[in-house]
This record gives sequence, structure tokens and C-alpha cells, in this order.
Amino acid sequence: MRYLLITNDFYPNNIGGMTHYYTGIAEAFEPDSMVVLTVAADKSTEKQLSCRVFRSTVSGSQSGTFFGKRRIRAEAYSIVEKEKIDVVLCGNVRPYGDIAYDIYKTYGLPYHIFFHGNDLMRIMARMDRYILKRIVYSRMLNAARGFIANSRYVMDLIPPQYKNDKSLIVLNPGVAKDFENLSPEPPFRQPETVRLLTVGRLVKRKGISQVIGALSLLKNEYPGLIYDVVGGGDAAPYQALAKSLEIEDRVFFHGFKSYEEVRHFFKYSDIFIMVSHASDKEKEVEGFGIVFLEANAYGKPVIGSATGGIEDAVLDGQTGLLVKNPFNEQEIAEKISWLCNNKADAAAMGLSGHKRVNEQFTYGVIAEKLRKLTTL
Repeated sequence: MRYLLITNDFYPNNIGGMTHYYTGIAEAFEPDSMVVLTVAADKSTEKQLSCRVFRSTVSGSQSGTFFGKRRIRAEAYSIVEKEKIDVVLCGNVRPYGDIAYDIYKTYGLPYHIFFHGNDLMRIMARMDRYILKRIVYSRMLNAARGFIANSRYVMDLIPPQYKNDKSLIVLNPGVAKDFENLSPEPPFRQPETVRLLTVGRLVKRKGISQVIGALSLLKNEYPGLIYDVVGGGDAAPYQALAKSLEIEDRVFFHGFKSYEEVRHFFKYSDIFIMVSHASDKEKEVEGFGIVFLEANAYGKPVIGSATGGIEDAVLDGQTGLLVKNPFNEQEIAEKISWLCNNKADAAAMGLSGHKRVNEQFTYGVIAEKLRKLTTL
């Protein structure tokens, strides 16, 4: 079985979760069984990968244009013929769903579409607003052999009329090789200090404001409670909030950090926290939350919200705790307080998460599951 994966999100084009997801899957396959077609990249930042990658002459910003899609379609056809491809994996329904459909119509090859949450929400919104989009997307969804969702939540978002006679696969993301088989770093090693950590873009739906609010409720009970936030974006509104709550000396914004630097923050944190909420206006949701697994990989307990795909990433009471209402600062404060007051149980959650990551969330395990479930 020979696969062609088509995606914009592939190293080094992007540094987000989808890039790690597709790069991890491709590298876990044998080089002669999967090839990747992705957009052009800066050669100076490219590293040697174990998988075979075909770089388009089209950039990511051009891939959704009329001429960009024509070029990528021609490149995909050439790969299908020369590499004797059996199955197409569509990593981005926009802009590559119709290219996968065209390959199916031209060569009769089955294709599977990946969904991560925000991508699906946005095409469904477009289908509701535009008749032409509804026709185009319905056609490609109906003709797909199967759908691959990164969480149970995302799979449930797919309208049932498109699931008939389909292969439906929930394929959670895994951790990068750098996070596999790490020695656990026990939390609470500094008796007077507890470090909370969030890693993610500074956007409203990540729940950073709510964590700051919860921290203000605990400032007298836990004078050593500190909150580190790592991620790009405008920190000024959050800094102003912390100042208004008189905890500006407890909240630290570190900005965007390299992959290696982020690992340092995981290692020296005590509790990872990200209480994301869905944003209907921006059509955004936490489709999974790989950062929870990365924290578990270091043996850290985590706090998440029972929204989106986070319930796949965090096992409530086993690898961490889930907040039912991500806007309820009192509930968030209670979860933080419980972990601080039950340090042995919290450390056991971190160890349980560490074991789960290495048994279930390596890309070797994930690639094997994909291979079995997409076999003709």
C-alpha cells in the first residue's frame, strides 16, 4: 500500500500542532510506503527527514489561489503516476479537498480527509452561507472513502449524512520523538513555589484571562503560586488584568519560544493548565490539545476544560483534572487548589499521564493504526 499525503502543514512550513501531526505520521511510515506533497519551504531552515517529501513550487499563501491549485494538482497527478499511489490522504480540506476528489475521478483512487476542528467548522459555515460552496464541499465529502478526526469531539461535528458507508477513524495526535521515553520530572520539588504553565498563542479562547482570575482568588492562600505563559501574541491586555488584580508579580509572559526552550518550561513547571473554550464567532475550538500530552510526557499533572477534544487529551482524575465551565474562575481555582493540597495524588496523575503517552501516543503506534484502518 502506497500513500500520498497532501498538506500545507509540514515541517518546516509551520510550527503548529498540525505540522507536528503530519510530520510525525509521515516519518513513522516506511519511506517507500508514503510520500508527501507540500508547499515550498525555505531551504535554509529545512532539516533532513526520514520520509520522502516533494516540495511544490507554490508557496503556502499561493496554494488556495486558482493558479496555485492548478499547479499543485498537476504535481499531484505526476506523483500519483510515477509513485504508483494507492490511497490519497488529504491533510487540508481547504484547499486540497477538490484535488483529492479530482484524483479520485481521474484515477479511481480512494481518499481520506483529515479534520482537526477549526477547519471543519469553517467549511460548514461556508456551506451554510454559499450555495456554490455547499455543492463543492458536499461533492468531495460524499465521495471520500473515509474521515480521520483528531478527536471524538471533531468526529461528532461531521454531519451524519456524510458518514454513510465511510471509514471513520479517530486518530489523536501524538508527541514528537523528543517527548518520548523521557525521565519523569516530579512536580512540587520547590516547597515554597508552585509554577503553573500555559503554552499557546495569546488568544482569548485559550482561557488565559480566566486562569489569571483564578490565581487572584488564591493569592493569599498560596503566596508562592506563579503563572508562566509561553506563546506569541499581545500580552498587554493580560498584563493589565494581572495588575488590576494586584498579582502582576505572579504572572510572567515569556513570548514566543523555540521548541527546545518550550521543553525547558515543561520540565520545570509543576502544573500545566489551559482552560480553552470554543469560539463560535471565530469558528475555533481546541480540537485536541497536544500540549497536555507534552506536559504529561514530563510527568506533570494537567488541568484542562471539558470542551472540544480536550476530553481525549486529558483523562479526568487519572492524568489531570477537567474544569466543566472554563469561564468559572472559582472552579478553576478549586482545581488548582486540589492539586496543591494533594501533591502525592497530583504526582501520581503525572506519572499516569507519562505512562499513557509512551504506550498510546507515539507516532509509531498512531501510524500503525492509520495503516490498518485505511487498508483497502
